[in-house]
Amino acid sequence: MTRSPAAFAPTLQLENADAGWDVPELLEGTPSLITSDPSLAIPGADMVLLAGLPVHLNRALLLSILPHLPADGRLVLVGSVCCYGHFSALLSSLLPPGANASPFGTALIPFCCSTPAYGRRGRVIGAKRLLRVATPGGRDPHGVKKILGPVLRTRLEDVSFLASTLWPNNASLHPPIL
Repeated sequence: MTRSPAAFAPTLQLENADAGWDVPELLEGTPSLITSDPSLAIPGADMVLLAGLPVHLNRALLLSILPHLPADGRLVLVGSVCCYGHFSALLSSLLPPGANASPFGTALIPFCCSTPAYGRRGRVIGAKRLLRVATPGGRDPHGVKKILGPVLRTRLEDVSFLASTLWPNNASLHPPIL
C-alpha cells in the first residue's frame, strides 16, 4: 500500500551497496498488488508493517487501515519500522471492536537507503547487523522474528516496547532515512 501507486513499476529492484551484507547485489520482486486503497490491501493480511513514515503520521495511517482488519477475532500482527512514540499503546487505543492485533516493531531502522528511482529502484547503503524487535513483554509470542528474519536478512533479538518508547533517538529524523 502506497499513497502513489501509479509511480510504481510492475517489477521492483533493490541494489545492495553494502559489501559486508550477505545479500546479492541486485534483488528483484513483483508485488501482487500496489494500491493506495486499504480496503484492497488489508483484508486477509496476516501482517501489516508501517514503514518509512515519521512517528507523528502513525495515528492517521492506523486509522485508515484498522477498520479493514478482520472483525472475526483472527489475529493480525501490526508493526512499525521504528516503533517509537509508544506504538503499542497507540495501536491498542485505536483497535475497532472485534479486531485482534498484536503490536510489534523494530527498535531502529534496519537499513540506511537511497532511492535512485522512486517506485522502481532502491539502494541499501548500510544494513544493520543486529536489530532489536519489540513485542509485547519482549518475548515474541507470535513468532514475528521468524517472519521478519528472511525479509530483513539480519540477526534479530527481542526487546520490550518500553525500551523502544524510551529510546533517546530522533523519532522524526530516522524513519525518513529508510
